[in-house]
Amino acid sequence: MEMTKALLEANADPDVEDGLPLKQAISSNNREMIKLLLAHNASTNEDGVLTQTVMKNDVELLKVFLKRGANPNSKTWSGKTPLQEAAARGQVKMMDLLINEGAGINKRGVGGENTPLMLAASAGQVEAVKRLIAAKADLDVVNVPTGLGLFSSMLGMKGKTALTLARSKLTHANGQRKNDYLEIIDALVEAGAK
Repeated sequence: MEMTKALLEANADPDVEDGLPLKQAISSNNREMIKLLLAHNASTNEDGVLTQTVMKNDVELLKVFLKRGANPNSKTWSGKTPLQEAAARGQVKMMDLLINEGAGINKRGVGGENTPLMLAASAGQVEAVKRLIAAKADLDVVNVPTGLGLFSSMLGMKGKTALTLARSKLTHANGQRKNDYLEIIDALVEAGAK
């Protein structure tokens, strides 16, 4: 910590290697390091900063970054947006923050063929699906590869909607997971998905 502080005070770039210091501080939940880096104007818009925060499910830190002007539609190196990550994990509080700050509810990342709704439906995240439906997510958009077409096709994901993704997961689900997929399917159909 002292070494980092000395380097920053000597005008070292806090965003070296695409914001690696801030991402490492987030990953290790080092609040003091995060504060130090932000005090030296570390960018909250570097690839993956918000998504890493979502992965840690750190609502308070997400609020700080958004208040500092972080782009809610920023992407990781693989093209995933913070809202896609939050939806796939069922992190409804994170989703609400991101949506309220302008995160695209139908946004796909580079190579991210699936919208947040598709990811939530596929992962069996009932409340996330319901939130995205309430936010007017496109129910009938089809996942079309935008960068990883062959890879996506090999995974059998090409050309499906949130509804067809949930239905395909239902066939392999049991117990509570089966109930989750049934509830997702009902919610999508009730909202008008085809």
